[in-house]
Amino acid sequence: MLSALLITMGVTIPLEYLLLDGKFGHNAAVQMTRQLGLHLVSKLRYDSALYLPYQGTNSRRKYGDQLNPRSMPQQFLCHTTMEEDWRLDYYQLQVLHKEFAQSLNVVIVLKTNLKTQQQGHIILFSSDLELTYHQLIDLYSLRFQIEFDFRDALAILGFGGFYEYLSNRCYQCRQSSFLYGQSLSSPLTGLSTRPPPTVQSSGLEGLLSSLQIC
Repeated sequence: MLSALLITMGVTIPLEYLLLDGKFGHNAAVQMTRQLGLHLVSKLRYDSALYLPYQGTNSRRKYGDQLNPRSMPQQFLCHTTMEEDWRLDYYQLQVLHKEFAQSLNVVIVLKTNLKTQQQGHIILFSSDLELTYHQLIDLYSLRFQIEFDFRDALAILGFGGFYEYLSNRCYQCRQSSFLYGQSLSSPLTGLSTRPPPTVQSSGLEGLLSSLQIC
């Protein structure tokens, strides 16, 4: 289905990343995405076992120390923000996961209540090892905005007509979807120059609100 969509789009809207929710945060989705020439941006389970690459002299050993997302080495800290009684720490590093065939570019967002010391965290990842932490967060946050925009498109532009089998209705919807797709492409430009994320970002705010604090 995805390959057919890419063929249909051609070079009209050049794509580099596939944004999927945590249900697709697994190796099969990564391999499928890479075979299509794209990079995956998604989310891992909060209890995923992540390992540093082994740095010793044992050539047979691949995995180093296992990471604890709630007690991260400070060398991987990229950014910290404060919001009332909460502190958000952003960590980025390349890790290994025993169920993935390649290294992953991971961003861990740790949310800590300064009064109670309760914590929650999310683990975002990409197959693109070159993405900075704020680029990765920006991309994943766009997934929420795209869902909101598509919901609005269903109501405003009549995308519901795709479920009808009248040829003239489908033609109108195809024209609308093309124009609407062009309008969606603008937020995808200039990611490398975006400032670090803040908790006011609508996509990130929605993501953090789902954290289980314990």
